[in-house]
Amino acid sequence: MNRFSYILILVIVVAVAATSSWLLQKVEVEPFSLIKPPRHDMDYFLTNFNATVMDKEGKPHYILTGTRLEHFPDDRSIDITLPNIELFREKLSPWYVKAKQARVLNKGTLIYLNGKVSMRRPSSKTEPEVKLDTSNLTIKTDLDYAETDDAVFIQTGKHRLKAIGMRVYLADGRLELLSNVEGFYNVTN
Repeated sequence: MNRFSYILILVIVVAVAATSSWLLQKVEVEPFSLIKPPRHDMDYFLTNFNATVMDKEGKPHYILTGTRLEHFPDDRSIDITLPNIELFREKLSPWYVKAKQARVLNKGTLIYLNGKVSMRRPSSKTEPEVKLDTSNLTIKTDLDYAETDDAVFIQTGKHRLKAIGMRVYLADGRLELLSNVEGFYNVTN
């Protein structure tokens, strides 16, 4: 190889190095960082609490009690141990709901009751007593509505029903049973 070839190779290597250095300066490289999801840590808790939620007219809409309430700021959820809910209805008997656990979302308008759930509506002049047992019930308090896809057992007087899935329109006491409905009706006087 002659001297001209060495100089040409050296000029090419220097040009490639200079171009590489210039490209590295022009390209912004962001440091690798791990984005950590927010932690689901409780920020406060209450024990043996009683909360009354008012409707738009300032009347009690429902009362929620429990043995423990835990608030989580990351998703604004509230977990409740042994919740009891009294859902008021205009001019009709209230519904009483008990469960093992609950999660409250959307500023109290969405309540997920987990585990065994029992609902009771005492009798009145216009309605018979209703006892209802199910699990995993969702209550939408702003719509006066509750639903489940699980098995439901209903007793009113001596009559019994069971079904899979249910919708309850709490304001007017209407129940819709979704599938596999079986009933026992006592027609004796």
